Amino acid sequence: MITGELSFGALVAVLAAYKELSSPWKELLDFYQNQQDVAIKYEQVVEQFHVADMLDPRLLLDDEGDKVEPPQGEVELKNVSVVDSDGIRLLDGLSLAFPLGTHVALVGPSNGGKNLVPQLLARLDTPTSGQIALGGIDLASLSFAASGRLIGYVGPATHLFSASIRDNLLLGLRHRPDSTDALDDAERARAIEEARHSGNSELDIRADWIDYRQAGVEDAAGLERRLLEVVRIAGLERDLYRFGLRSRLDQERHPGAAERLLEARRRFEQRLTAKGLVTLVERFDPAHYNVSASIAVNLLFGTPIGPTFANGQLAENAYVRQVLDGADLTEDLVRAGHRLAGMIVELFGDLPPGHALLEEFDIVGSADISGLERIVKRAERDGIGALADADRVRLLGLALRIVAARDRLGLIDEAMQHRIVAARHAFAEGLPEQSHGAVEFFDPERYNAAAPVEENILFGTILSGESDALQRVHAAIGEVLDELDLRALVMTIGLDHPVGTGGSRLLPAQRQQVAIARAVLKRPVLLALDEATAVLDPAAETTLLDALRQEFSRRSVVAALSRPDAAQGFDRVLVIERGRLVEDGDYATLARRDGSLSPRLAAE
Repeated sequence: MITGELSFGALVAVLAAYKELSSPWKELLDFYQNQQDVAIKYEQVVEQFHVADMLDPRLLLDDEGDKVEPPQGEVELKNVSVVDSDGIRLLDGLSLAFPLGTHVALVGPSNGGKNLVPQLLARLDTPTSGQIALGGIDLASLSFAASGRLIGYVGPATHLFSASIRDNLLLGLRHRPDSTDALDDAERARAIEEARHSGNSELDIRADWIDYRQAGVEDAAGLERRLLEVVRIAGLERDLYRFGLRSRLDQERHPGAAERLLEARRRFEQRLTAKGLVTLVERFDPAHYNVSASIAVNLLFGTPIGPTFANGQLAENAYVRQVLDGADLTEDLVRAGHRLAGMIVELFGDLPPGHALLEEFDIVGSADISGLERIVKRAERDGIGALADADRVRLLGLALRIVAARDRLGLIDEAMQHRIVAARHAFAEGLPEQSHGAVEFFDPERYNAAAPVEENILFGTILSGESDALQRVHAAIGEVLDELDLRALVMTIGLDHPVGTGGSRLLPAQRQQVAIARAVLKRPVLLALDEATAVLDPAAETTLLDALRQEFSRRSVVAALSRPDAAQGFDRVLVIERGRLVEDGDYATLARRDGSLSPRLAAE
């Protein structure tokens, strides 16, 4: 080896000698071999995960948001260029300046570079060259915590967290807890000790993280009022009102609201009489059968809580079966279910799945018709009494969904209605103790915490005899809420409406409006919109932009717009094409016959 010559025989001799080495020497050789392997793999990992132009960690970790005062002066973009990874120049030496408080609209082709300006201001993208300054402060020198409080950004597509509208709106105000619990609290001290030992954050997730000063309010009550203001600015007021009517009241969050809504119930009943709407609503009465509600609702006479008495499982519940047997209703309802099943099979058996008639006739789905057809055939062949218990439960469940006002077969006559009311009282009186929390009974003098706000005010069912009954009743509810100054309360309840995964329970326009309201709530000195209003219809977009300019009368709005005519009302309009600023002026000038925004040139 020393002279550089190694014969095959010598190699065999070395291997043979290696086998004779003692264990400590072998372990030492294995250690050095593993060390070299790990060193090579580490270099490979570092090479693969090394990213050029990494951000300074201090920009991400330092929380300077409380130290930065709102800047004064101008927003300046000095010779800003953006070049993508393929070497294509997306922005080419863009220079512009405007005083803070100016409203600027960016128009031009969708791929012309206008969208990059809001993204650069929000630091979602970094200029390849040039500088962006905010009131004389280099934007690149600020931490993201600081610039995030000074600048609000809304893009063309918004992702919302799977929480309530309220939580999504407050997201921009949650930076750090405003206070720390005293360490003499044993539970808190232990949590801090565990966090230190495990290397986790010592911040208390149960503390109040909301920065009220950032929102311009003093306390939680002021924040509630401000939330409704930003919702109105974003155009979500009507939607939030509807969400509130369909939501349940959180009595811990809104103490005393139940009594006020009970007064709305009583005032609504008076309104029905005064406006001649009594024939449109059938109120719940413990002593009478409600022909506009299903048999299940009349029997339960309350709102189920949990799965015990849910409508889909009511026929399978042993206690319900016991009550029906005691009232001699089981066989009559099974026969009614059989007749209804026969009618369903005859009318809808040949319709394809998803047909509009099946959706309108909401008693049974298309997937259930084939099963009902088999049950009907077995009943015709062997008789109803010979049906298996599962088939009888299926027919009983179908019968419980019958609404007397829509019963065209005469299945629920007046005598059966009286028997169902008697069974209702027996159900409530004999309810097992373990099921007391499974149903919230209807009571004219009590607020039903398990039912939505609208159902509590209505306390009945809307008749379907007149085509405009629903609109007239809802209008009467709105009038009552306005008289009692309860609309704001209903909207506040609507703030707790869950948005679903990624905002899936909201429409695209509603998601954008929530994002805009969230940005407005934190009161940035500059609001950057990247086609954030493009999903709205033109009228709604114009109204929203007008409201934003009014809200930001002493602050700036920079908006990249998809429609040039939406730029009306902005102080300055910038036309950007092929990464360059080609024209700068007011809308009236640019919309003239020979201007960049001229309808004639746009058509050409």
